[in-house]
Amino acid sequence: KLTVTFAVTEAGSITLELIDNVGKTVVVHNSDVNAGFNSITISTVQLTQGFYYWKLTSGSATKAGTLLINRYIGN
Repeated sequence: KLTVTFAVTEAGSITLELIDNVGKTVVVHNSDVNAGFNSITISTVQLTQGFYYWKLTSGSATKAGTLLINRYIGN
């Protein structure tokens, strides 16, 4: 699972996108949120291990970054 916590100044719609290392959008999550702090949890089971880009859009504001999905298999 991936949980993203963020804050918005106004209630409204947000879009969270995960993009793989070749530029393909692999997850799109749309949600209506309240003003203030919010969290979104999405499943990463279908994603392969590796680096991804994320983009969070709310109204005209966009934040972006990178994340690493790493599968640990213990003894």
